[in-house]
Amino acid sequence: MMPETEARRLLQELLDAESTLVLSTAGEEAGVLSAPLFYVPGADGTLYWLSAPTSRHSVALAATPQVAVSIFARTFDWEAIRGAQLEGEAAVVGDEAERAGVLARYRERFALPASFEGAIARSALYVFRPRWARYLDNARGFGFRAEVDFGAARSGRRVS
Repeated sequence: MMPETEARRLLQELLDAESTLVLSTAGEEAGVLSAPLFYVPGADGTLYWLSAPTSRHSVALAATPQVAVSIFARTFDWEAIRGAQLEGEAAVVGDEAERAGVLARYRERFALPASFEGAIARSALYVFRPRWARYLDNARGFGFRAEVDFGAARSGRRVS
């Protein structure tokens, strides 16, 4: 069994290396859905993305902030499958200093042209804070996985 500190390091390396997450939400009006979104990684599995507050996934997470996230490296080789499943909560970033700092990193990471500023101004910045994550890496052996507990015991919820 891998020590959790090593699992956290590997998970963070994956989050830092990839660019797109799949956000899964569930809400009474929107139903169950998934949406691919560019993201900026933060510390301890935290992820940030921009989205229209009126999009189906944004409306769903406003009603039910518990979400799931998947991130994976693109591959056609089953031995190279590497990814993560995360569970936690998402919310709009309300702190203006945090928003400004994350948006600077977002602009840099994705080399956004000036023409994108209008879209940024119309978008909300969201933050995902994980409770639990599972890191997957078939290069370490078929079906290899390591779990990271960011507070699942406190929430009483955990996927299997």
